[in-house]
This record gives sequence, C-alpha cells and structure tokens, in this order.
Amino acid sequence: MPHLRNRGTRRRGDGETRREEAVGLCPRPRVAASPRPRVPAVPRPDSLDGPTGRRYNPEVETLPATLYFVLLELAAGGLLVLLLVELRDEVSRSFALLTGLALWGSAALALSLRASFPPSASWLYPPDPAWLSIERSLLVALLALSGLYLGAVAFGAGAVRRWLGRLAALAALGALLAAALVQPGPQLFGLGAPLSVLVGAIALGAATDGLILGHWYLVTPRLPSRPLLRVTRVLLLALAGQVLLLPILLAFAGRSPDAALGELSLFFWLRLLFGVLFPLGVGVLVWKTASVRSMQSATGLLYVVASLVCGGEIASRSIFFFTGLVV
Repeated sequence: MPHLRNRGTRRRGDGETRREEAVGLCPRPRVAASPRPRVPAVPRPDSLDGPTGRRYNPEVETLPATLYFVLLELAAGGLLVLLLVELRDEVSRSFALLTGLALWGSAALALSLRASFPPSASWLYPPDPAWLSIERSLLVALLALSGLYLGAVAFGAGAVRRWLGRLAALAALGALLAAALVQPGPQLFGLGAPLSVLVGAIALGAATDGLILGHWYLVTPRLPSRPLLRVTRVLLLALAGQVLLLPILLAFAGRSPDAALGELSLFFWLRLLFGVLFPLGVGVLVWKTASVRSMQSATGLLYVVASLVCGGEIASRSIFFFTGLVV
C-alpha cells in the first residue's frame, strides 16, 4: 500500500530529523536578539564638580582624607602633650616609651595613607603643590625626630633627649599646619582649617595621653597626680577653644550653614553636642576625680572622653570633605 509506505517514510524521516536536530547536525535557525538601548549615565546629585572637570565622589574620597587627618592629629597632638609632661620629668620612662611608640605608629600610618591616597585634585579646593611638598617633608621629619627622641629616652640621654623633643614638637606643629594648608578653603580668611585641626589635635592627643596615663596609676599608685591634672587641664582648654572657635567659623563661612550642610545637619549637631560639649562636661569630672586621687574613676571617665573626642574629630573632618565647611 503506497500511502502507508509513504506515511511510514515520513514518520521515519521526521524521527531522523529530530535526531539530527538533537545532535546538532541540522540546527534550527536562531533569531538574532535586538540590541538593548544604552541608557546614558546620570550623574549623582551628591557629586561635586571639581576644578579639573572630573566628578568628585565624596562618599569614596572622604574616607581616606578623614582617616589621614585623625591619625595625624593623634600623632602630633599626642606627642605635644606627651612632651609637656615628659620633659618636666613628671612621668616614668616606660610610660613615655609606650605612648611615644604608639604615637609614632600613628604618624607612620598617616604618612603611608597620604602616599597611597593623595589629596583629590577634583575637590572644591584644589591642593597646593607647595604646601603638599612641605607637608611630606615635615611628616618624614616628624617620624625621624620622634624616633630619635624615643631612642634618647630609652638610653637616658638627658640633654640630647630634651633637644630632640623640642625639635620633634616643632615638626609636629609644622606637619599639622602644613596638612591643613594643603586644601584650607576660604573660611576665616584661609585660617579656619588650620585652627580647627590644631585645636582638635591637642584635644585628641590630651584625651588619648590622659587615658594611657590613667592606667599607670593602677600599677604605680604613688605616682603624683600632677601630670594627670596637667594633661586634663590641656584637654579642657582645647575643648573650650573648640566651643569658642565654632561660632567664629560659622560666622565667616561665607554661606548659610544650613544650605552648606544639607542632609549632614544631623552630623553637625552630633559633633557639637557629643564631640565637644559633652566631653567638656565629662572632662570637668575627670579633673575633680583626679584632684582627690580617685584615679580609677578618672581613667574610666577618660575612656568616655577619648571616644567622644575621636568621634567628634571624625565627624568634623567628614563634614569638611563632604561640604567644604569647617566646623
């Protein structure tokens, strides 16, 4: 029967065709996919146009700059406060060595961070190459002189130790001011950032040195209270200086602080209340407890002060690199 043979042949042909398609001998034609239209990138609203024309992303570039300044303030301010009591022979050699090594490590981390993440040329205020070169030189000098000073402390070289300490103090002051003048901004005739960094460094250094010194009283109960009282006095003066400096900075901001801060207004109030005013009040309690030689209580309070002052400095530098406003 011809029609059955033909039908069987067609079924056999269909099976062969399906097998060929399965093994890829007779592939089915593919329809080319239409290309997706490209959507142009929309610039982020929180990015700022720098003088170089490149977009400045504050969320990315603020972190290394803020961390650099906090490390530098800790190293330089802590060294200045340490020399204030060590050169008067009011603290032990072991305290000077331990604190000095910690501060030296902070300065080394700051220098390494600055070399890895140089100042952004696309920010609101481009970096000054001259001050940038001076800053690096003074950072290297700070590391070298503070290292030699610690060596003199370890070997008990009295006269050499004093001269090296004074030179290291000058290098610390110079490094702080040079770092702030790399990108100072116009606030307070260009002096807003240097003054803020200097006072913040002394406050952070005094809080940190006082915290370490408080632990020394736990192992050396006969240590006189004079060095801790002196460090606490410096801390209170630095925090009071921040309270007085802040309204002056806002008065010479050149623009409305609310318009400049925008969504960061909350961080400004946190910086003011918990980074300046509250540590100032707790610092008064540190003074009173240290005056009656309740050193364990003073040390516990210094934990609070050091944490809040550090957080306040982080908030201040972050606001500066986000908005260009020194607070």
